[in-house]
Amino acid sequence: MSRTFRLAAVAALALLGCGCGSNNSGKIVGRWKAGPTELGPIGPNGPADVVWEFTDNGVFNVTRVQTGGANPTAEKVASGRYTLGLRDSVSFADLNPPLDGKKRATEKIIIDGDTMTVGGSGKDRTYKFTRVPE
Repeated sequence: MSRTFRLAAVAALALLGCGCGSNNSGKIVGRWKAGPTELGPIGPNGPADVVWEFTDNGVFNVTRVQTGGANPTAEKVASGRYTLGLRDSVSFADLNPPLDGKKRATEKIIIDGDTMTVGGSGKDRTYKFTRVPE
């Protein structure tokens, strides 16, 4: 392997590792919410909000929040770790619970201001989330 090729390969890996080649770098951290009208029916108890939370240390949590009725409930749907990939790619690892039996997944996530779109690129459906103010 030539020295130039090795140097290019190391540089590319460094960019992947830090999320520098990601369109989502500096934008994804925070809480994002989609209501039942954006998602359609989810879960056995009727419509609910879904909240994704991304931390600055690479952890994510997904919670289903049912606000209707006398007793609002929050139920953890998924958690794990995330890393930013090239462009709009976000990789998820250590999925708990596993998704379709897999502990890893990759999604296309586009962030435009306070709107986060998950899915696309051949997926059946895309989902829109809005940033939750701090």
